[in-house]
Amino acid sequence: MSSRSAAIHLPIVASSPEVRVALLTWIVYFSCMCAYCLVHQAVVQEITPDLLRTAAIALREWGAWLITGPILFTTLSRHPGDLRKPQVYLRLASVLVPASLLVPLLVDSLTRTRAPASTIAIFLPRYAAAFVVLCLIWHVFLRKADSAEQRAERPATAAATEAPQTLLVSRGADECLIQIDTVQYVSAAGNYVEICADGQLYLMRATMKRLEALLPPSQFVRIHRSHIVRVQEIERIRIHRSGHGAVHLRCGKVLPMSKRYKAQLRHERTAARSPQPLNPA
Repeated sequence: MSSRSAAIHLPIVASSPEVRVALLTWIVYFSCMCAYCLVHQAVVQEITPDLLRTAAIALREWGAWLITGPILFTTLSRHPGDLRKPQVYLRLASVLVPASLLVPLLVDSLTRTRAPASTIAIFLPRYAAAFVVLCLIWHVFLRKADSAEQRAERPATAAATEAPQTLLVSRGADECLIQIDTVQYVSAAGNYVEICADGQLYLMRATMKRLEALLPPSQFVRIHRSHIVRVQEIERIRIHRSGHGAVHLRCGKVLPMSKRYKAQLRHERTAARSPQPLNPA
């Protein structure tokens, strides 16, 4: 967080967990404070409890934190990497605590209840303590929850991004694993895909889209909606006047190439730095 972050310019989204926790904290505290005052009036002062007056006084003293709390929680959540620096908390406190003091100062000034110095002397320690308590609540209920969620997602993300090295395929009634490095081309075959690896044909129950996602994009290229080939297996490419063409592989297989994938094929062919030039006919 830079030195300019003292002026907080963060939008408050009502549906965010930070705002919900901050509002719940304020509601619980406000309710407990009102309940304590009502009991004190009935038991200690022996007067009839006045709920409306009690709520009005509580709002005057703590209503500002209905906005300050969500701002604080949102700010802490947006800058988790800076929270090891004490100056970050001091900077936030120097903005939020004085801003919250404006409400009782304004009310006391309009109602001539207290002098400004008295209002500051009464509420500054309370608001400083409230700031510390809110920071602790954020660390307990929000930061730890976010850290646990990130730890849980990290293994799943790593597993999802790790490229597979083998494919489980069928040959006759048997199943076996083949190395992706041995795959020469892939063709659609109904509900299956036909995989040619080291000159042998295998079947795999998958869609072309799913299998394309499993193959390294730097090594394989789509040449047709029904065909994917290894770039290094391409021997030459023949382009017809219609824009379509044919891809000749080193194994002797010739596969059709659609005009839609021609540009992508040329790009991958160039990136692979193959010595064989394109031979359009």
